[in-house]
Amino acid sequence: MKSVLERDKKRRNLYKKYEMRRLILKSLLYSDGLKEYEKNFIQYLLKRIPRDSSLVRIRNRCILTGRGRGVFTKFRLSRIMLKHYGLQG
Repeated sequence: MKSVLERDKKRRNLYKKYEMRRLILKSLLYSDGLKEYEKNFIQYLLKRIPRDSSLVRIRNRCILTGRGRGVFTKFRLSRIMLKHYGLQG
């Protein structure tokens, strides 16, 4: 379970590192007025960015248990831990 949490943490750090670069390249790619060879070069630059730096690779996980399903995004806790701590007061 620890390896899953480490992998998710690594992906979050990669996303933070490459987020702006990816957004700029994508906006350039979809803009009008670029020649075909310029778009090909931008696609080449996008392919060089690690796949794990994409937002869709990040999974919301419980920060206490690492559970991947039934996680409340606002609290970053699973439904089980939220109920457990909610009943304690």
